[in-house]
Amino acid sequence: MAAARRQWEEVSVLVRSIDRRVPSAWVAKEFKYRRHLQYEPEAFALAEDHHLIRFQSVADCEGVLLGGPWFVAGQLLAVEPWVPGFVPGVKQVRRVVAWLRLPGLRMEFWSPGMLRAIVSEAGKPMAADEFTSRIRQIQGGTGCW
Repeated sequence: MAAARRQWEEVSVLVRSIDRRVPSAWVAKEFKYRRHLQYEPEAFALAEDHHLIRFQSVADCEGVLLGGPWFVAGQLLAVEPWVPGFVPGVKQVRRVVAWLRLPGLRMEFWSPGMLRAIVSEAGKPMAADEFTSRIRQIQGGTGCW
């Protein structure tokens, strides 16, 4: 059993489309394209709209886990590491990395503390995009634009 699990652990992810179904092959192609992989990740369709994608290296798998948010055919994907004993429909994918856009947010709310408080309402903040980080640095360094 341990040998069978080793071929999947640390190099596989579980994927579920948040809305409508997308083919496993499309998911694998998107991972290949966005992560610039030189090979086709293995894609397996599971029951209950879940997919299992296996990579050739731990680094490629980690890149996908940290490289979201992931969309295929306009559908947001929930992606998490493979776990032994996963049964679709019983153990649900628990986390989704999503990019929050805040159009029209007034500049007085752009302090690091205020942005973190706003984004925390949707979940645990991971990082700010380059533009947001650059604006915060400008404001923090000079107090104005």
